[in-house]
Amino acid sequence: MNLRSRLERDGHRKRGTTAGGAASTRSLVYDVDQKRDWDAIIARLNSGNVSEMRIQMGSAGSAQVTAVRLKNKWNNLRVRTEGDTLILTLAG
Repeated sequence: MNLRSRLERDGHRKRGTTAGGAASTRSLVYDVDQKRDWDAIIARLNSGNVSEMRIQMGSAGSAQVTAVRLKNKWNNLRVRTEGDTLILTLAG
């Protein structure tokens, strides 16, 4: 099963416009209950279809540890956490 199918199955949501109809930042919000393929997730972010990805982690601690690991592996990535949510964006 490819990443898109898994995301659709797991109920990801895309945001494209604001209430007034103006374009807003597109983001992809999802959580995956299985082992994550970070290469595929980062490739999806790099594809340009979305500018932000939010990933629900198991705990705030796992989100923080994962953020550090992702920052060390990918230099074009901005990673931050909000509680147990990992937020990925492309750097500048």
